[in-house]
Amino acid sequence: MKKYYKFLFALTLMIVLVLYKDILAAATAEEQNMDSVSTGAALTEWLEAHKNTGGTVRLSDHVILDGEYIFCSDAMNGPDIIVNTGQYTITITGEIEFLSDHHFIFSGQPEGRSIFYVAEKGMLSMTGITVESGQYTFWQEEGAGLSIDGCRITGDIHYANTPFVVEWDSVCIVVEKGQTLSDVLPETINCTVNRQGQVGRHEPVPVSWDLTGSEKQQEQRRRLRLQGSFIQAASAESVACTAAYNDYPLTFTEVKASVTGSMYMFQGWYTKPEDRLPITVVSEYSFDGENWFTDEEKIVEDNNASFHIIFPSEQCGTAAYPNIYIRLRWDDNGTGYFSNVLCYAADNLDCAEDIGGSRGGGTSIINPPDPPQQNIGGTFPEEEQPVQNEDHNTDSDNAGASHGSDTNQTESGGETGPDPAEAVQPAWTESSNVDTEPPLQAESKTDSEEDIHRDDSEAFEKEREIAAVISAHEENSTHFHQVKERIPGADMRRDRAAVAAAGFVLLSVIAGAAVFYLQSRSGTKR
Repeated sequence: MKKYYKFLFALTLMIVLVLYKDILAAATAEEQNMDSVSTGAALTEWLEAHKNTGGTVRLSDHVILDGEYIFCSDAMNGPDIIVNTGQYTITITGEIEFLSDHHFIFSGQPEGRSIFYVAEKGMLSMTGITVESGQYTFWQEEGAGLSIDGCRITGDIHYANTPFVVEWDSVCIVVEKGQTLSDVLPETINCTVNRQGQVGRHEPVPVSWDLTGSEKQQEQRRRLRLQGSFIQAASAESVACTAAYNDYPLTFTEVKASVTGSMYMFQGWYTKPEDRLPITVVSEYSFDGENWFTDEEKIVEDNNASFHIIFPSEQCGTAAYPNIYIRLRWDDNGTGYFSNVLCYAADNLDCAEDIGGSRGGGTSIINPPDPPQQNIGGTFPEEEQPVQNEDHNTDSDNAGASHGSDTNQTESGGETGPDPAEAVQPAWTESSNVDTEPPLQAESKTDSEEDIHRDDSEAFEKEREIAAVISAHEENSTHFHQVKERIPGADMRRDRAAVAAAGFVLLSVIAGAAVFYLQSRSGTKR
């Protein structure tokens, strides 16, 4: 009998050891075969490679996601994409957005931290994501944004106390004749505001404007750009306001300048003499402030009509001509009235300055009328009569270039470069006003515009794909599959728990047998 119990005990112990060894080996192999990443760039690269095929990846270090990144799978109800953060944290310093239908899963147990940490000026938006942790899942720092919509969260969330402004309406104000800048500066701006994980739109938020350094521009009634800050709200960037003084027959208001592909693009709006509509407006550009090229000529009937100027970047030699000038011309039966002239740094379109304008006649395009012109449709004093000629040219065309550097302040107060009037005369110009397209522009404009439309269409197509996924997510949310109970490392943890339980049971059996054996022997002695 004694030998039998010893044999049973040894056999049981051997079975436990073998099972435990096999389970540990399987768990170790599974962990070794799992993909791992240690940087934010590696994580986003892995996500893009597996967004349609699914898979599991684990973090081997803390990672940082910066810049702009949007994750969105191409199909609904795809395989699970699992990120096992383990003991590590994902820090958000840029503008990051995750979109899914609950098949994108984050799970981890960071040591004294959260799975996601949104740093100041960072913005994290999550829609249809599953995040699981026994501790904090999200920690939103003050001055950061965190938007959570339709997510499944297991764990605590720490929200910032200060609202975070995500987006705001562009601000462009027009200072009319007889007004000052302070008369029209807005006290609030309509914004998209993030607070406590939710997003509210079209909310008026108070703003404070910094007028420091703009005194000269205000005095000269020049177009300027102001910086502001939100009151009792945070944002990743300062809010900006463009102020345009409407002292000219045509005045640029909101203007967007960009380089798309191989094309420079300027588009936006301007003021018009409403009582004289319809009028013929010509959009022009120059590289030296003296020689002007016509981009578009059209009849304007609507006060909301915009303008656009497009030309190949190859046409602008930034080494010899570092600036780009744009203006508008109103042709009124052979008489030309000009807008203010905007000067842009060719290699930095954010750097722009208003170098004035002209009513025609011998008036310099640098200095606005004093007092401002009151009646476009009426008569001018004899000394201010516009000069008429066949080329629609005025003495003011060359005046702007000769004074362009006198007020060489950008909208933000910076320098824009040397006096363009001192630049070498370009070899491809023949007259100070060219009403037809230059040969280079005529040859390449059609193809270049097709490139623009193609680039834009690709961007719009991507936006439509994302919008379609979101729309499908919203319309079919009741049919989404439940998130699988299996999470990264869960099988391993369950197997280890099973081993411990099995070992405990077997040891209990052995202990019981031993007690029974001892009691049996004790009973025999009695």
